Amino acid sequence: MVFSKVSLLTTAVLALGSAVSAQSSNSTASYEQVARIQLTFPAADLTPEPVQASWLDIQGVLNVTFGDVAVSRLGDKLTVAQVQSAPAFRISAQTAAAANASLFGNDKRFTVAFLDAGVAGKNTSTEVFCHYLGNNFTWDASTGRLRNQTAARVAYGAPLPATNDGPHRYMQLVFQQFDNFTAPAIPAANAPIQTLELQDYYNNADGGLGKIVAANYIQIEVGQADAPSSTAAVNQASVTSLAASLSSAAATGARSSSAPAASGSGGSSGSNAAPSLMGGASMAGIVAMGSAALVGAIVL
Repeated sequence: MVFSKVSLLTTAVLALGSAVSAQSSNSTASYEQVARIQLTFPAADLTPEPVQASWLDIQGVLNVTFGDVAVSRLGDKLTVAQVQSAPAFRISAQTAAAANASLFGNDKRFTVAFLDAGVAGKNTSTEVFCHYLGNNFTWDASTGRLRNQTAARVAYGAPLPATNDGPHRYMQLVFQQFDNFTAPAIPAANAPIQTLELQDYYNNADGGLGKIVAANYIQIEVGQADAPSSTAAVNQASVTSLAASLSSAAATGARSSSAPAASGSGGSSGSNAAPSLMGGASMAGIVAMGSAALVGAIVL
């Protein structure tokens, strides 16, 4: 299977009825919704490179809109013309565990990144091309909107992948940001689009960044190419299993006091580490389940 045929896969999944309807900004995300998002990233070859699997702790449904163009599904294919407007971000629903922990409370801050992970099967490092990077976002409980309170570190620049290179995957990631967060010196405020060593940026935040609590991605291709692919399909059994694990962990209050720390991998440790709302759901198990997975299937 080549990645350029992903639209056929998405259609097949939707035909199976596994799409999930959009929810209002004050609604509760089902554990099946967040499990499917969590599993889609390894399925789309977005973890463990360029994103560390241990960073993912999806607790909300992220909606992304470019002007009047809304991303309707994970892995949606858009055109260059459709993404000229700077994106708006909205957390349309959050899990009950996240609500209980006030993860998206009015006093919380987030870092939002828009990153080109390249073509599936070609990414072999943690370096990405950064199309937007902003810190100090707050969440508006009434609308779900994420709003930045300070100047962007990397001002938005619309994607323009190389012709006939294959479908590039553009991730939108929402990182938990702690009170002691200080933005790394590079990129400087309002810098132009540029390459970014993602793990270095995470580490240079000096413990100020936590988990990725909401995420989405789109695909853009100019021309057409049979790109190499290491993607698979997210099967329903894996989603159901992970959802049950997340729900059970939330019900029992089983959550660790810190994020998994891996030497050199950008993991936090100590009192500033991200609280894991996933409890007993092991990251290794998530990645293993994700290898069975499909790209699409959440209508946002």
